[in-house]
Amino acid sequence: MSKFWYLVKYSLKRRIKTKSFVIANIIMAILLIGIINLPTIIKKFGGDFDDTKVYYVFDETNKAYNYMNSSIVEGMNLQLELQEDSFNIENKKSLLKKCDGILVLSFQDEILKMEIYANDISLTQETYLTNLVTIAKSAIWEETASEEVKDQVTTLLTSPIIDKHLKNKEDSSEKAILGMVSTIIILPLFIFIVMMMQFVGTEILEEKSSRSIEYIISNIEPGKHFGSKIISAIIFVVVQFLILFVAGVLGVVISNVIGDGFANSISSVGASAAEVNIIGDITSKIPSMLAVIFLFCILGYALYLVLIAVFSSMATSLEDFQQFQTPVMICIMVAFYISIFGMNFEGSLFIKIMGYIPLFSPMLAPVLFINGTFGLMEVIIAALILIVLDIVVVKFGVPLYRVSILDYSQDKLFAKVKKMIKKSKYK
Repeated sequence: MSKFWYLVKYSLKRRIKTKSFVIANIIMAILLIGIINLPTIIKKFGGDFDDTKVYYVFDETNKAYNYMNSSIVEGMNLQLELQEDSFNIENKKSLLKKCDGILVLSFQDEILKMEIYANDISLTQETYLTNLVTIAKSAIWEETASEEVKDQVTTLLTSPIIDKHLKNKEDSSEKAILGMVSTIIILPLFIFIVMMMQFVGTEILEEKSSRSIEYIISNIEPGKHFGSKIISAIIFVVVQFLILFVAGVLGVVISNVIGDGFANSISSVGASAAEVNIIGDITSKIPSMLAVIFLFCILGYALYLVLIAVFSSMATSLEDFQQFQTPVMICIMVAFYISIFGMNFEGSLFIKIMGYIPLFSPMLAPVLFINGTFGLMEVIIAALILIVLDIVVVKFGVPLYRVSILDYSQDKLFAKVKKMIKKSKYK
C-alpha cells in the first residue's frame, strides 16, 4: 500500500506542482469572480446598456393610456406613443417595422384588457407593462365606480386581462436563467473530463513508451498501478472543484461587500422582480445542486477514467492512443451537446431516457435535476445505474489492464482489443 500511495502522490505532484496548473486556476478564479460581480461592475461604471422600447398604443378605453404613460418610471427604457387611428389587424406587420410592439387597450366584461402584438418580449418588459396596466385598471375603477361598486373588493382585485400575440415563441426567463446556469456547470465538467482523460492516457503512454512501466510493474501489482492512476485523477478533480467553489464563494462575498449582493445587483441593472425571484430560488437550491453535481462528477469521472486507462494500456504510440480514445470522446461530445441543447426540449422523453444512460448521465443528469426534469428519485436511479456500470467496467477493465500494460504488439485496433480480451480471461 505504501507503493500504491507513493504512485498516487507522484501523479498528483506531476499535475498540481506545475506552472500551467497555477496559472490556469488563477485565470479561472478571476473569471468566475468577475462573472459573479458583473452586475455590480456594470452598476459602478454606469451607462445606458438597453435601447428604449417603443410601443404604439391604441386606447379604445380613452382613459387607460394616460394612467399608464404617467406611471412610467424614469430609466425603465420604455416609451408609449398614443395612436389616433383605430387598430387594424391588417396593418400589424407594417406597424411592427416602426416600433417594438403594439398595445391595444379595451374593456372585456368591465375588466381592462391589454393585447400585446410583438415579435418577442422579455419577461422584464412584460412584467413592467402588466404593472402599468394594473395601475391604470385601479385608477379607472376608482374614477368611474359608484360608492356601491367600490365596496366590491373582489372586482377591484381582479387582474387585468393580458393577451399576447408574439411572432417568435418566447422562452421564459426561468428557462433562460436555468439554461445559463446549466451551461456554466456543463462547460467545466466537459473540460475536466477531457483534461483528466489526457492526463491519465498520456501518463500511461509515456511510462509505456519509455519502458519505465516495466520497472514499476516489477515492484507493484498492475491492478494497484491501475488504481493509483484513477485515484490520483479523481483527487485532482476534487481539488480543482474545491478551488473553483472557494473562488465562487469569494465572488459572492465580494459582491456583498462592494455592492448590494448578487440578486440585488442583478435587479439594479434591469432585471424584473420575477427574474430576481428565480435567481433567488436557484440560489436556495445550491447545496442540493452541488451535491448532485459532485456525485455524478465522481461516478462519471471514474467511469471515463477507467475506460481511458484500459485503452491507453493497449496503445503503444500516440496514434494508437488517439484511435482508442475516439469512441470515449464521441460519447462525451454527445453528452455535452445533449446537455447544452436539451434545455430547448423540455419534457422530451428522449432527453429523460438519455439522462439514465451511464455514458451520458455524468453531464446530463445534473442538468436535468437543476431544471426540474429529474427529481430526487430519478437522480438516485441514474446514480445507481452509473455505479453498477462502474463496477462492471472495473471488474472487466482490471484484467484487461494487467495483460495489456506490458504488451507492445503492433496489431491493428480491433485485432489488439480482441487479443487482449482473450488473454484477460486467463488472468
